[in-house]
Formats: sequence, structure tokens, C-alpha cells
Amino acid sequence: MKIPLDCSLADVFRRAAFMRAHPGEVALSLRRERVRHAAWHLWPEAQPCVIGVMDVADAGHAAAVARGSDLAVDRVHGGFKRHWRRAEMHPVQFDPLSPDPFPSCRLLFEARG
Repeated sequence: MKIPLDCSLADVFRRAAFMRAHPGEVALSLRRERVRHAAWHLWPEAQPCVIGVMDVADAGHAAAVARGSDLAVDRVHGGFKRHWRRAEMHPVQFDPLSPDPFPSCRLLFEARG
């Protein structure tokens, strides 16, 4: 999903750094949500925009678990989601088997559950 943001690049980098600094908690969160893989890429535009990729069988279950979570990484992610310009979000086509599915983007972080 391509997600335009109403925050600064510094906010995007701070959130990504927090997630990279807490890999064990991120993995625990993903396992609880039954997410197999998650990745976030910075889209190269003047306005901050990210591409979020999530490999999950039941996105509704994942969202419900995240909303009820007491983990710091889920609170940080929930705060980040308040900056999503939801009306402008849209799916992005990509090859999930490609070693670099978004060649013009910068990988912010990825994790496996």
C-alpha cells in the first residue's frame, strides 16, 4: 500500500529507527498478529510517503490484535498511523519474489514474525 503522510521525514526516520532498535518486540508483535513478513519503504517524493507491505492471511485479525496491544512498538506504530492520509492511500503492484521489489525506494525496515 502506498501511504502519503502528513509528517516530516524526520518523523518517518525516527519511527523506523525505533523499530530497528527493538527487533525482538517487533517480531513478537508480528507473531501475535500472525503477520509473516512486514516491510516499509520510503517512496521518493517531495512529500513524505511510504510503501507498507504485509504478508498476512487475516488483516482484520492483525489490526484487532495491534489495537489491543500493550507493546511499545505497537504504540509507536499506532502513533505513526495517525499521520496517514488515508483518502490518498492506494495499492501498489510489485513482484513479491523480486530481491528489490521497489528499486526507486529506500528500505526503512523489515521484520518477520
